[in-house]
Amino acid sequence: MKQGIANSTRLNTMVAKRQMFTASNLEAMHYCQVCSKAFVRYDHVARHMRSHQATRVHRCSECGKSFTRSDVLSRHEALHERRMNSSTDTCRESQRPMRASQACNGCASSKTRCDDIKPCQRCKVRGMVCTTSEGDAYSFLSDANMLVGATEDENLSSSTVPKNTDDTETQSVHTSSFDFADTFGADSLTQHQRAQFPELGFGSFDPFHQLHPGSDPIMDYDLFNTNLSDAEFRAILEGTSNHSVVQPHVLEEEVIGGYTASEKSCWGWQPNKFQSTFADNPTFAIADSAVVNSPEAGEAASSSSHISLSSTIRDRILGVVVESLKLSATSISSFPSTKTLDYLLQNFFHSQSISLDKWIHEATFEPADVPIELLISMAAAGAQAVAEPSVWKVGLALQESARLASMALIEADNSNSRNCRFIQAIGLCVDIGIWSGSVRKMEVAEAIEQSVTTMLRRSGAFGKPFYTAIEVHPHEDEQAVNTKWRRWARLESFKRTTLHSFIHDMQSSIALHKGPATTLVEYTLPVPAAEALWTAASPGEWRDLYTSLEWSQPLPSIAASFHSISLESNIIDVGLTDLVLLYGFWPQIWALKNTQTLHNRRQDAPPLSESSTLWFAGQYESIYTDLQKSQRRFLQRTQCKARDEGVLISEIMMMLLHLPDVDLQCLAGKLGASEAQRAFMILRKDWFSTREARCAVWHAGQVFRAARSLQPALIRGFYATTVYAAALCLWAYGVIQREQDSVQSANLEIVMPLDQSLIILDSPATPSREGFIDFAQGLPVLTRITSTSRTDVSLTDYKQVMEVARGVLRNKFSPNLAHHSAPASSPLIVRLESILKDLGEITEIP
Repeated sequence: MKQGIANSTRLNTMVAKRQMFTASNLEAMHYCQVCSKAFVRYDHVARHMRSHQATRVHRCSECGKSFTRSDVLSRHEALHERRMNSSTDTCRESQRPMRASQACNGCASSKTRCDDIKPCQRCKVRGMVCTTSEGDAYSFLSDANMLVGATEDENLSSSTVPKNTDDTETQSVHTSSFDFADTFGADSLTQHQRAQFPELGFGSFDPFHQLHPGSDPIMDYDLFNTNLSDAEFRAILEGTSNHSVVQPHVLEEEVIGGYTASEKSCWGWQPNKFQSTFADNPTFAIADSAVVNSPEAGEAASSSSHISLSSTIRDRILGVVVESLKLSATSISSFPSTKTLDYLLQNFFHSQSISLDKWIHEATFEPADVPIELLISMAAAGAQAVAEPSVWKVGLALQESARLASMALIEADNSNSRNCRFIQAIGLCVDIGIWSGSVRKMEVAEAIEQSVTTMLRRSGAFGKPFYTAIEVHPHEDEQAVNTKWRRWARLESFKRTTLHSFIHDMQSSIALHKGPATTLVEYTLPVPAAEALWTAASPGEWRDLYTSLEWSQPLPSIAASFHSISLESNIIDVGLTDLVLLYGFWPQIWALKNTQTLHNRRQDAPPLSESSTLWFAGQYESIYTDLQKSQRRFLQRTQCKARDEGVLISEIMMMLLHLPDVDLQCLAGKLGASEAQRAFMILRKDWFSTREARCAVWHAGQVFRAARSLQPALIRGFYATTVYAAALCLWAYGVIQREQDSVQSANLEIVMPLDQSLIILDSPATPSREGFIDFAQGLPVLTRITSTSRTDVSLTDYKQVMEVARGVLRNKFSPNLAHHSAPASSPLIVRLESILKDLGEITEIP
């Protein structure tokens, strides 16, 4: 009872402090140059900077541990004093050993408690060599890690720990129950990446997150979950229960591993009542030079020079942001300038120009005539394409504002749900949110993405009657041509927005492992018109192109074109049409695999009849053949962007066609250790030795090859997740192969038998490929490309395989920053790289 009252009192105190911090931010005059956190007093800035610099000037006289703050040292010394004065009968928890300042390699890999005295007790009992890494592996962390250890006992007996007398102190330091460094290891991110994302748990803290630790850290929720510890994974490979090797203490697991048992699921994020859109403090501080001087902005300015915002529009944008996010005008100390917003809009159109999926008409785009919500969405999307973390943060804040404002306007006036501009604004918000790497934004985007499809379907944009024919004559006057041009652009915008929503639905289904919401059967609208018409810069240019094309027959419908193997015409946007038709295979793949899975999961299922077996084989052969034909169509394209995007998508679909992705996700720890053990046995018995497994491995390697050919600006969002999915396939095959071969070394050198050749999975097909797929002949390898060499990597050396995958993501995101020590990466790519690193460093197989 007393404990509950104490916790309630502490909760109310922290809420009051939170309100005080919000008010004091209005008077802040000093800012941290690393993470932009605001402070009222200069000495608080100096103290906060020590958390970034890892300067620990306060040392404990009892055990020698160092801290960056004197009050944290006082708390730590109070723990010593309490342990000396408390008996076992009165305070059992006080006898628990304190956290080690640095864990040994064995304890760190298994995520178990270590001792300060080396060799540690665990290594002694198990007869292991107790070694530590050179230097302090956690030296870059702030004293928040020490606060985690202190908080264990503080929560149990808060009255024995001295309270901090400086209320504003907690403005600069807090800790979270989900700590990015604790969960994925301090070495998962480079020093440069930690500086880019201080909010991930490396020295920059918010007191509200101490009270509510689940409040939307970057990618704190595992879309691609790998929640197994090394000890659990070792138990899976040994075929034994994980309970005999994992320490059962839940509180210790929370502190060290960052997960609780209830969070070991594919939906690990559990929102609480304190979490909402308005709980976060959005930041709009951005230097003009960060955008204007970026290589992306230079390319955008050269391709889109007519976009120009006025100061009035900028003020309107600011007003919508303040109103939608329920902010006060004085709470925003900085906001992007007109010039910066110009560049963000230009950057959006440039990103759209290098993609096959163009769906917002640039030539008729007038900033003064479109809804402010669309301008905010486009600026947010343009910010996501700039390789600068401060710009991304501003983009995410703008996205939140645009989403709320757009939905509010549709609720206030339902006719806006038939306005293509408003639908495009919401569609952009969904695109940004679903690939943002932020758990709350991803879940919200997934929840509202069907609203875009619903509004388009209800408006009639799915059907052919919605798109009336337009007749154009060569000698019409300019006013008549301008009217027809704008009418045509409006209808074509509806058409391309509808196709964009279909593409997004398929991508979301593939990446999130959920069923698609639509199929091509619904899409009876005409195929998109020629790209040259869409990109025409003026009514006169559009008229000349329109009248020069052969309109002898109307445009065919999307649904009717699905099985057209030679869809060639100068009046059709062939690249976009082929892309849509290629994504149309995914619902068929999903249905076929679901049917197979449902049958295999039935414990009392009788063997398949001969007719059922033939049906499954016929469906598989038909889809596989059609995918190969579609890929050949893309390979014949002269346009690089059409060829590379199509090849990558066809390869990932062919890989997934041969892959039991549900079991694969379980093997990676998505549903916990017991499901991973079950999945390992199933994959080893029913998949690993089959032709389907070798087909999947081959196409996974080809995904790497296609991703290397893709334009760097496109390796983000969905395309980044395809690289991760391919890496997971190769990892699973390598893990099972290594277990089968009983290889002990983590750094395996390739030993090639005399009768086998190397099958380079990420190179063009050779005659030996068929021998590998059909008869398992040859040794599958990947090519690791560095600045100085190219080496072959065996799949059994899955640590190097994961390095190859990380290299594809890292090197393709922003090659313009290659001269930096560590190129900037988006939050989603940072997250994916961290997971790949963890998979590669999984425990050695005994």
